[in-house]
Amino acid sequence: MKDFNISKIEITDEDIKWIQEIMPEIEFDDDRIKALKSLDSVDINACPGSGKTTLLVSKLAILANKWPYTNKGICVLSHTNVAREEIQNRLGDLAISKKLLSYPHF
Repeated sequence: MKDFNISKIEITDEDIKWIQEIMPEIEFDDDRIKALKSLDSVDINACPGSGKTTLLVSKLAILANKWPYTNKGICVLSHTNVAREEIQNRLGDLAISKKLLSYPHF
């Protein structure tokens, strides 16, 4: 993985506007925008129904749209099948989902 460099990706305000256009039900406050733009490992703690999975789906869609690698992917781990299914279903509605839900992503 010598040539892997996540800093090749930058999440911009334009990316956030794009995700709001394709998922108009989503509104991002300053904390969510900060989490979307961060490429560091981030731990999101919030109550059920607060939008954690929605935030993850949004970030995954943006990353998939900008992903520069053909042989390196994104792996999403979930603690529950419900969350996994929600992520797959929400991404399934997006054109970018075919790219993210297939090799090299997992």
